[in-house]
Amino acid sequence: MKILYNYILSNVSNTEDVKDIFQETMLAIWQGLKSFNRNSSFKTWIIGIAKYKVADFYRKSYKNSSLQTIYSENIANIHESNDYISDVVNRVDLGNSMESLPKKDRELLFLVFSAQLTYKEIEKITGIPEGTIKSRIYYLKDKLRPLLKERGV
Repeated sequence: MKILYNYILSNVSNTEDVKDIFQETMLAIWQGLKSFNRNSSFKTWIIGIAKYKVADFYRKSYKNSSLQTIYSENIANIHESNDYISDVVNRVDLGNSMESLPKKDRELLFLVFSAQLTYKEIEKITGIPEGTIKSRIYYLKDKLRPLLKERGV
C-alpha cells in the first residue's frame, strides 16, 4: 500500500491530510471490495479511488479556504514526514524539475514511473486516451531531459 500512500503524497503535501485521505481511501477500498470488477487491475482500481478522494479533499478544502492558503499550508508542512524527507534527499533535483510542470503532467509521470501502471491502466484511471498518454509522456520526457542535464541528474 506504499504506492497508494505515495500517490496521495504526490498530490497533497501536508502529512496529516495525506494520512486522513489514505485512511478514507482504505475505508472506501474495504467497503467497495464486493463491487471490484475483477476484469481490471486491482492497482488501477485503488489508485482510481485515491484520485477521487484527493479531488474530494480539494473540493472540501476550497469551500473552507482559498486555494492559495491550501497550497501555502501544504508547502509549509512538506518537511514533516521523515519518510518524505529521506525521499526528497534522493529526488530533490527531479522534484525541482517537476515543480515547473502542470499538476496533470506530474500525475501522469507518477502513474507511469512510480506506480508503474500500464498506459491502458492509466487510461482507465484518468479517462485520457492511451495514445494521448503516450504522446504526453514522450513530450514530458523531452521537456525534462534538458532540465535534468542542467542539474547533473
